[in-house]
Amino acid sequence: MEPVTVLLDDRRAALAQRAETATQAGAALSLVSAALAGLPAPDPEGAALAAVELLAAALLVAAIVRELLRRPGAAEEAGIGWVSVFAAAALFAEAYHGVYTGGRLSRPTLAMAAVTLAVGLANPWIARRRAEMSFVRVDDRGMEYRASRLRGFRLAWAELASVECDASRITLRTTAGATRRVRLGRYRNGGEAAALLLERAALRGIPGAPPAEDPGRVDRAAG
Repeated sequence: MEPVTVLLDDRRAALAQRAETATQAGAALSLVSAALAGLPAPDPEGAALAAVELLAAALLVAAIVRELLRRPGAAEEAGIGWVSVFAAAALFAEAYHGVYTGGRLSRPTLAMAAVTLAVGLANPWIARRRAEMSFVRVDDRGMEYRASRLRGFRLAWAELASVECDASRITLRTTAGATRRVRLGRYRNGGEAAALLLERAALRGIPGAPPAEDPGRVDRAAG
């Protein structure tokens, strides 16, 4: 039996990421306010700084809108986090604005800008690592469910007494009398994981699993 892994698309993680993206709008508004307050600029340097601030704010807003309009759970390779990159540009401009107006360079703002830029550039790696932490996997030995790096379980096929599924959860009962559950509602592709698990359980004659030739029945119910 070939090992098969279904990476789980957690709805709550996607919502949290969108909420974080929306909060970046505050950085854009702050930057626009600072740029407009400096107009008309008394010298070419001030005019150039205001132009850079307005451009960074416009790019940040465009990146935020694009991210918020992106279809949740879209199957696409994560790329550079442009929201973070342009938010970093806004923070760099804000830090320099303090110097231009006669103050000191804000080291906390500068540090935050550097960290935000690093997060944006590392987004492909971060997204890949996040996706790999939540999955359902089946192989010759049994099945494994992982909700996060620290939460999950593994069961051998010989340990499984029955497998049951409805639209909200998978219930696994062991020969020792224990019960394990996988909540499907929190995942966009929970039906896919349920269909895979029930199909492989049926092949091993585990009670409660649907016929192996009709795994789509569970997928339709769970989806």
